[in-house]
Amino acid sequence: MEPSTSAAYTEEVRIAPELRIPRSLCRGLKGPILFKRPAKLQPDEPHAPTNVRTKNLELQKPDLTSKTRYVTQLFELHELLGTGSFGQVFAAKHKKTGEYYAVKQLTRHAKTPLKEEELLHHFNNSKIVEQYASWHDLDYTYMVLEMCSYPLSYIAKVVKEPAAKEEVAWAALADTAEALQYLHVKKFIHNDVKPDNILVTKKGVYKLCDFNVTIMRKEYDEAARKELPRGDDRYTAPESKERQEFTDRVDIYALAVSIIHVKMGRAAEHEDLEPANLEGLLQKLQFNYELKSLVKKMMAEEPLDRPAAGSLVNHPFVGQHASVTERPPPLSEDQIVAYETKIWPHDHQEPDVFCEKNRGYRRVLLEEQFVIGAEMPPSQEKRPNKPKRLRGLRDGDRLNSSAIELESGAVSPVAKRGRLSLQITRRRLFE
Repeated sequence: MEPSTSAAYTEEVRIAPELRIPRSLCRGLKGPILFKRPAKLQPDEPHAPTNVRTKNLELQKPDLTSKTRYVTQLFELHELLGTGSFGQVFAAKHKKTGEYYAVKQLTRHAKTPLKEEELLHHFNNSKIVEQYASWHDLDYTYMVLEMCSYPLSYIAKVVKEPAAKEEVAWAALADTAEALQYLHVKKFIHNDVKPDNILVTKKGVYKLCDFNVTIMRKEYDEAARKELPRGDDRYTAPESKERQEFTDRVDIYALAVSIIHVKMGRAAEHEDLEPANLEGLLQKLQFNYELKSLVKKMMAEEPLDRPAAGSLVNHPFVGQHASVTERPPPLSEDQIVAYETKIWPHDHQEPDVFCEKNRGYRRVLLEEQFVIGAEMPPSQEKRPNKPKRLRGLRDGDRLNSSAIELESGAVSPVAKRGRLSLQITRRRLFE
């Protein structure tokens, strides 16, 4: 049954207060997705989960009579937090417990040196994002990760005061150095350290994430080195870009460039990081003597002249900023609201406005992807079929089957009006 009026779409979007993610970090959903044909009456066996791993999270058995993928049997998918070359990440509410997690969906056959879900399953460090469960289906790998608030790159945009930036830089350096020490002892190189991959929890702890291009810490012959992936070139050490050489010190270099990013509020230009220009850049950014001295050592031209991660952890100034369990979060809610309001100045004054073509797709926007049999056959992709509703889904098969009840005005900074989203209002849009 299609929605009878547009009134449901003018209601204010609300989300649970546990989901404290700035709205500008929620990228919305590219769409609308137009459904080309109804779901099959019977599910496909290959979509059953395999290689299920769990740690501190109980997963129910898959319902093989369901028409939806296993991930949507377990979770309601809300905000799309990010996309990349390997997949996408959703904020998701566990249907049984009501807890929020970050669910990462990776293309099953993506070519990566190591399997991220296997690495995280065996990692056990408080400064590395925790994985609670993972599994495969026919097309994708799914990872259930702890929910963090925002990345270091977001803090770099919001914080303006030099003293506050300095505090953030030391804290991020201390926690990330601890994560890298753990990785390097385990004989791994993260290979993509950057502000986007350093997340902050609501307890103010910085955690390293995204291990898609992580490699083993070992000697590689010339042919093998040429096949190794690199992370973001803006943070990559010179020896990796120029000679495809990889040691644990490439992570140290990338961490130093990430600290410069915090002070600048953006990624530094390649020319600024040249040895001849580095001193002038650090002075311009008003680095204090201790931090400037440490960053210069971390960016030494010779990899072995850079301190190891363990040396950073034991550095007296780094140790002063290390967190045992928690510290005050780097951003207050007032700071987040002020920054987000600046980005979306009319966000809280104007009513929701939805294009006519977007109406009717909010609750079921991703059903084409997550309902078995709803995808379009390749041979019919370009046919101008009229969109069809996916019918015959049981209540338990709906992506978001529960409504979030909040008092009037209880709006998180994440809520951006008019954004295409799987999150729902207090009124159900499809009943």
